[in-house]
Amino acid sequence: MFLTKLRSIISTKRAWLLPLGALLVLTLWKYHGRPRFEFIPNDVAVTIPEGTNLADIDRLVSVAGIAAPHTLLTPTYLASEGTLFPDTYRFNRGSSAKEILARFEENFAKKCDASCAKALILASILEKEVRTRDDMRVVAGIIGKRLIAGMALQIDATVAYGVCYQEFINGTYCDVSQVNIVDNIHRDSAYNTYTRAGLPAGPISNPGLVALDAALHPESSDYWYYLSAKDGATIFSRTLAEHNRAKAKYLR
Repeated sequence: MFLTKLRSIISTKRAWLLPLGALLVLTLWKYHGRPRFEFIPNDVAVTIPEGTNLADIDRLVSVAGIAAPHTLLTPTYLASEGTLFPDTYRFNRGSSAKEILARFEENFAKKCDASCAKALILASILEKEVRTRDDMRVVAGIIGKRLIAGMALQIDATVAYGVCYQEFINGTYCDVSQVNIVDNIHRDSAYNTYTRAGLPAGPISNPGLVALDAALHPESSDYWYYLSAKDGATIFSRTLAEHNRAKAKYLR
């Protein structure tokens, strides 16, 4: 059929259409089987894992193309630490910091009531220190006992956050997992529970439901100490001597 039409064109004064027809055929062949256009959605999905902090979230939304780097990482928005509920969200590209934070905090308000909010600092610590629900509940009980007894909490994750907080307020990203705890253990900050009594000045991460539930339902035990082994397991001890033996065994 096509060849018949082609011969008809050649045999008439419309032969000048031949190059145009050839170009059309080649173009159709090139794009055969391809979609006619590529749809790029304006909204983007981003997943916020449990235990991330504001600086981590700022980086995640930036990489996703939702906002420019350092949009969230300002002294003003650091006050929202702890209420940026971990979940999967969809944001429009070019969203403002206020729009992004409002979505996080709206979700937090749905998931966490007034009693839950009071346990936010403790839950943020559990999220960084312990892996499993059961261990979180035991550690919550240990921290509660130590607070009542007036003992220093001496929590490594608070040291790391305190070091990075100084960078955060200057709008600079800092990876808390890379902070050398030994070198900074006596570096005073409002978050360092080695140098200051009680809980840190505020949340050190954004906890999920498991950590929040553990903070609200601590488990009583005979333990006063704990540590995280290199494989992530939590090792509990009843006495300081037992704890020191555990450190020698699991951390060296």
